[in-house]
Amino acid sequence: MAEPALQQLAELRIPETGAFFDRRAGRWSTLMPAAALLQKATDGDGPGWKPRNWASAPTFASLEETAWATLENYLLEHAQQLDVELSELAPATVTVHDGGDRIQIHAGRQIDGLPVRDAYLTAVISHGNLVLLGLRHWGDVEVSTEPQISAQAALAVVREYLDAVEIEGLGRGARPILVPMAAGRDPRHEPVGEGYRYRLAWTMRLAVGGEPGQWEALVDAHSGELLLFDDTRHYATPREVVGGVYPVSNDGEVPNGVEQTGYPMPYADLTHAGERFFTDGGGNHPVCVEGEVTTALDGPFVRIEDFCGPISEASDQNIDLGTSGGIDCVVPEPGVSSPGNTHAARTTFYELNRISEQARGHLPGNLWLQDQLTAVNIPDFGVPEFNCNAFWDESTVNFFTSGAAAPGLACSNTGEIAGVLDHEWGHGLDDNDAVPTISNPGEGISDVYAALRLNESCIA
Repeated sequence: MAEPALQQLAELRIPETGAFFDRRAGRWSTLMPAAALLQKATDGDGPGWKPRNWASAPTFASLEETAWATLENYLLEHAQQLDVELSELAPATVTVHDGGDRIQIHAGRQIDGLPVRDAYLTAVISHGNLVLLGLRHWGDVEVSTEPQISAQAALAVVREYLDAVEIEGLGRGARPILVPMAAGRDPRHEPVGEGYRYRLAWTMRLAVGGEPGQWEALVDAHSGELLLFDDTRHYATPREVVGGVYPVSNDGEVPNGVEQTGYPMPYADLTHAGERFFTDGGGNHPVCVEGEVTTALDGPFVRIEDFCGPISEASDQNIDLGTSGGIDCVVPEPGVSSPGNTHAARTTFYELNRISEQARGHLPGNLWLQDQLTAVNIPDFGVPEFNCNAFWDESTVNFFTSGAAAPGLACSNTGEIAGVLDHEWGHGLDDNDAVPTISNPGEGISDVYAALRLNESCIA
């Protein structure tokens, strides 16, 4: 963290652990200051709480006004550290709980009277102390707030985009707003404080012929570029892909060693009418699609290849891959379920996606984590020594079905054990990090990755 930013924290009397810096904005986006703003008022002295340490505090009509005035005073006193102009704050919403013991404040941002989309200040006052202060999308705004094209011209851009589809209603009409946009994909590659680019845009709410949604369009008020056309409704019944997973192991011990139902299949593939798309990290269907969708557990980050057979599960509702007893090639509904819909396939797909997702949060620039990893569940091919094992072969992770490696040494399917899955994945990351080779010794770092993911003291 840069020295000026640390100096700001010192002046605010906030530890580094109580702050988060937004590189794009060049400002603190989250602060936990523990600053005393209010104190209990005596009988007949204001609305329950009054400003603390004010030489001559005015009397406010309500606690909401008192809280907002003291927060404004705090922002003014620390303007150099926070870089918030009071003139840019829209009228605040102040919510009082428990007679003032807890107060929540929200104020949108505005420039020259124009609202800034999804940019706001939030604060929480607990028992008179400011304990949380946040800024969202609060960068330097340099764009002109004078439109270069008219609202009618912006509407014409939308009509051209819709082509033959008719606009049946225009809601409240077109209004100018400022829209924050990222200057680049990775804020680390942008100079501090230059990560946002603000666009002046015309926003319109539309009713579109033949479509049930509530549509919003954003058109750049300087260039005429269509920035957004989207359905703003949040639908109550999203479709999803779920299935049974072993959370930690398959030893049959409750709760982590038995298969759990309804686990989300993150980043799973979905195919509909020849079009392919993917679920999100929660296994949710990203768009509205009518009719049957199919998954093969062949996502952007993990692909399952099971020697029991191919995976192909379809539904015109949610896809539930199900659960089953047995091991290896046993599927939820024999004769109905696809032969590759095994315990190992579901568990491996879930677990490898989860640990990869976790790693991408720490290593966003690692290209291997952005690519698809193939996981293979294979039999021993008549070589008993293969059982009780798994391996990374420089391109895929491989796990063996159940069997005996030697007389008296029988093992379960290693593709059903999260610690083994994460360990072999760890070899892959070790082989594709800043030093592109396996560490020496290489087993330790793989166990570290597994322990970080599972928080389990025993690594299988």
